[in-house]
Amino acid sequence: MGLYFKYSVVLLYIPAIAIYKILKGRCVPKWTKCPKGNVPNGHRYFRYVKLILNSKVIMIIIIISSISNGIVLFQNQQYDNLYKNIKNLSGKGIVVSNKVEKEYKNKYKVKVTNINGNSKYKDTYLFLRIDKKDTNELKYGDEVTFSGDFTEPTTRRNFGGFNYKEYLKTVKVFGSINVDNFKVTQHNKTNIFFSFSNSCFLKFEKAIDSVLKKEQAEILKGILLGDSSNIDEEIKEQFRISSISHVLAVSGMHVSYLVIGINLFLKRKAGKNKTKVIIILFLIFYMFITGFSPSVVRACVMEILVLIAGLIHRRNDTINSLSLSLILILIYNPFLIMNIGLQFSYIGTIGILFFYNNVLKILKDIKIKNKKWKYRISPKVIKITDRIKEILAVTISAQIAIIPIMIYHFNVFGIYFFLTNLIVSVIIGPIIILGIITIFCYMIIPQIAGILSVSLSFLIQCLIFISNIGELPYSKIYIQTPSIFQIVIYYIAIVFLNFCYRIYNSKIISATRKKGKKFNCII
Repeated sequence: MGLYFKYSVVLLYIPAIAIYKILKGRCVPKWTKCPKGNVPNGHRYFRYVKLILNSKVIMIIIIISSISNGIVLFQNQQYDNLYKNIKNLSGKGIVVSNKVEKEYKNKYKVKVTNINGNSKYKDTYLFLRIDKKDTNELKYGDEVTFSGDFTEPTTRRNFGGFNYKEYLKTVKVFGSINVDNFKVTQHNKTNIFFSFSNSCFLKFEKAIDSVLKKEQAEILKGILLGDSSNIDEEIKEQFRISSISHVLAVSGMHVSYLVIGINLFLKRKAGKNKTKVIIILFLIFYMFITGFSPSVVRACVMEILVLIAGLIHRRNDTINSLSLSLILILIYNPFLIMNIGLQFSYIGTIGILFFYNNVLKILKDIKIKNKKWKYRISPKVIKITDRIKEILAVTISAQIAIIPIMIYHFNVFGIYFFLTNLIVSVIIGPIIILGIITIFCYMIIPQIAGILSVSLSFLIQCLIFISNIGELPYSKIYIQTPSIFQIVIYYIAIVFLNFCYRIYNSKIISATRKKGKKFNCII
């Protein structure tokens, strides 16, 4: 909670204690006169609030928020002060990333062992920036000694600008070193499993680079491996404006297609339960390969919990699965709450959970009323239109939830998101499944991978073409950055409208729903 109240969480305790004091009293005030056994209408609903917010719940909120606030404040102090007075330094560390090529320098992430002989910097992370003219390259797992100038990350210079320092906190990095000298002392110093997963990642990258052109290869790396660092900024902007940038980061959709692909190959041979176990192991391995990206962890943990529930014959609770995955991510790094990919992934998923049924009902109510045309439509066409409505319902539900976050970060809203997401939902599945098959075929029989790459290349080119829709006239609206208050009001409004619509269209008639319908009619 410290990220929401940067200085103190006392602001959270004031309303929590006030609510408790109100709820501690009777549901019906002493001055209210009513027949015995009857509770006034307003206080009937007040009882439900009392069941949810009792003293134990409030105490748990206070304890958890105090702990989280303390952790965040301590870590913030570390980020601000640990490397504050250091400029020239020499140290030792282990390389924990592959090379990232920049314009003039190559960048590596290093886990520090010591700085200037001091072990208090141990287990912190820095970026090493090495001039491209230096022909010696570092590899994952190398132990390296280095010296150079420390560069503290910059904060935002203008309102709404990019805050590099806050971004580095999401990857646990304290700053950068412009390296003057370095020397590799040992190789393969990382954990065996991490080394193996990284070697698999490099083999996948090599396979993709071998069968596709550079532009297409970088897009496929983003789709399958979550590595979009080398995708051209212009293409990223096109994907963003067209509202399909989510396909460049591994999410629940990608994981679902991976699971479908594994099911197609193994279900008949291995059996239902064995296939589920294999999928669980594969998803755990997949998280390691993709570097535990927040959106990947969210999608994989949720899918693993669904599979485990099926194995032990228990019903899966989606909200609990979503909450558990978020807790695991934030325990690892609480600053990941500021990660844009994580925000889109979780808020979009919540939007689908809350709004999908109502949006689908609205779309299904759109029917052809003309009797001549109505009975001429074949059942196949009806099935296709129903499928299109389901895809649109998912897209609209997610977009309703993420619109304010998208505007807050990018100040732009894509007009054609209905069209682009509808088309993308048709081709992204084949791209993912065919991409995985092509990678494994390249490792076994490269000639077959070459044949499959023709279809894969065509599909990725179609994806790039769809992203160009963002360049059409009137394809985007630029909007001023909303305040946090405006975003909160927006979410309250859509949740309220969704609740009203659900009550109004409910088939179950109760006293509460009758009053809700009357209230809707008044509105």
